[in-house]
Amino acid sequence: MLNPNSRTIQMYFVLFLSMMSLNAFGQFCPGYPQPPGQIDLRTCLQGNNAPSCSAGDYTLNGAFLEGADACTTCEPGDVLTYDLFLNFNVTTNSARPALTLFADVTTTLPDGTTTTCVISSCIDPPDGQVTQPNTINMNFGSISYTCGTTLSLSNILFVWVSASGNNSCPITSCPTSKCSTVPGVIVINPPLQADAIASCNNGNSIDVDLEVMGGEAPYTYSWSNTATTQDLNGVPPGTYTVTVTDAEGCTVTASAGIASCCEFTYTCPTFNPDPTIVQCLADIPNATSLTEAEFEALGNGDGDIGDNPCGLVEITAANSTGDNCDGTQVTRTYTIIEYEDSDGDGVKDVPEVILNQHSCTQLFEIDNDIAPIQCPAGGNVTCSSDISVGDISYTPVCGSPVMVSPSTAVVDGTADCDGT
Repeated sequence: MLNPNSRTIQMYFVLFLSMMSLNAFGQFCPGYPQPPGQIDLRTCLQGNNAPSCSAGDYTLNGAFLEGADACTTCEPGDVLTYDLFLNFNVTTNSARPALTLFADVTTTLPDGTTTTCVISSCIDPPDGQVTQPNTINMNFGSISYTCGTTLSLSNILFVWVSASGNNSCPITSCPTSKCSTVPGVIVINPPLQADAIASCNNGNSIDVDLEVMGGEAPYTYSWSNTATTQDLNGVPPGTYTVTVTDAEGCTVTASAGIASCCEFTYTCPTFNPDPTIVQCLADIPNATSLTEAEFEALGNGDGDIGDNPCGLVEITAANSTGDNCDGTQVTRTYTIIEYEDSDGDGVKDVPEVILNQHSCTQLFEIDNDIAPIQCPAGGNVTCSSDISVGDISYTPVCGSPVMVSPSTAVVDGTADCDGT
């Protein structure tokens, strides 16, 4: 049996509530229904005639759970039944045939929500008599709980009786001095338990956070990767198992892991207008490779390459064929390839395994409304300056490009061409 005096008085468990009889202090807890004929004597503490509770025969030190095994352990989520022990300092050498506990039990779930119920239990103290002074554990009955939650006792009252007369359980009379109240909250120490949670770190590595509760501190840790710290930080993806040992040699294990933290994600950029209007083929970009920044700047600037790929990312681009005829459409395809960086050097080697491949497209359309100069058939026209749209009348020319070199300035919408 563990010594509760050296424990941190904590307990994590949940009572399973059901509709029981009620008293002035609330609903009775399952497993602790109102003993036959017993009333909640905490009502005696109310009003001007409250007892002094000055006898001091019993002083509560703490509370813990005890199982049949030498080591009391559990895994988060386990629903088990253990005996609820209270540890007292006893300062009387007189027989006490009945000792009754009244208390509120508050259960706190992992999400912080709470429920409260009432326990009332009357026992015969061990052997009916204790040689004082002494510290003793007293069993106040079995209780069901789920590992990972917290249970605490508050509004505690103990009442006892002397051996004179036919005093025994239940105690139904308001005490005068043979009682003891406990201020504050007693949080009961849980069985030894451990819970590990893995999360992705920056890049393709993970952290494993370990929480240990109950048992007897200090604890030691032995991880499957030989680490002896409580937590793991920046370790490769995988599953890790730890054995936790408390000061009394009791052990419990926990495992956690993540197969991979990297993820290839991408978002194609959008374009407005769509299609993108250009005057001629030469206005369409023709670069065959792009950086991630150049890809994310395309169009409306809403393209994206994820920040945590599993390998190397390469972006290439290629245009479909087309001519300068008005209305011609050209598709530019951006291909995003993720390669496995097998040697981890950050450089694409030959060959590298392709992990992912996706593509995005941008549509261009030729709007060939620029006025060409009409020239003698088969001749070259030379003009002295550029010609602006709308400066001269024209007949659209489709097919092969017509080369025009200025030789004279365009004035009032006309051009001097010498036909050479």
